[in-house]
Amino acid sequence: MAPKQSVKAIALALLATIIQSNAEEASSPQLVQPDIVKFYSNDSVIWSYSLNTDGHNPCKVDFGINSNPPNISFERYSLDWHSRTPPTIFKGKTFSVNGEFKHTRSEPSSGLYDAMKIEYSDATAERRARTETRGSRFLEALLFESGSENCGVFEVRPLQNADKAVGSRQGRHGRTGARTTQTLDLRIKSYVEDIVKANKCLQEFKKSEKYAKIASSGRLAESIISHEQCKNGCSQNPHCAQSLPVEF
Repeated sequence: MAPKQSVKAIALALLATIIQSNAEEASSPQLVQPDIVKFYSNDSVIWSYSLNTDGHNPCKVDFGINSNPPNISFERYSLDWHSRTPPTIFKGKTFSVNGEFKHTRSEPSSGLYDAMKIEYSDATAERRARTETRGSRFLEALLFESGSENCGVFEVRPLQNADKAVGSRQGRHGRTGARTTQTLDLRIKSYVEDIVKANKCLQEFKKSEKYAKIASSGRLAESIISHEQCKNGCSQNPHCAQSLPVEF
């Protein structure tokens, strides 16, 4: 009888371990594999807020998205167009953007695209001041995606630095140690501006390992502040306004 009891005890212990493991897995937050194709789905409207504290690129609105992987095109309304002399006065401008979805990892385990190389077609983008759109070609990588999959944190860098490891310390500094023009955006998929959703997503991002690595090498915004200029500017721009609901 002893051997049978021993086998039974082992089986019960194994079953208990499996149940406990499943329970822990169910209660823990699920990691979302960044999927930029799903995030930039056709006809979405995406509001972007800068997580940098330098005052540049306060917000952007992406609309008119036409995604046909690996290609994508959309319109971008940006407040990155501003006066050079203080006090800074931001002016909205709409750009046409064309891009191609990319992998930032040489061997992506999920097979999902997590970045896109984009190009601003407007020639004036090449004559910008020291802001994100100084130049016309960039890599935008989805570093973090919320559990709802309607919010994410993007790292944006000029294409000449795109071969650096996204999210790494080396990627944020050149060979001489000088800081590059990399920026970080928190982006929300929403037809209207939703600051509550944006800040909820930011708190979720702060609990992630990605945040700890990035925050250790530079200051990041503590909260997302509504930029009425962006919302009002978009509603007054003939191209951007078409992406907003009538009641907006």
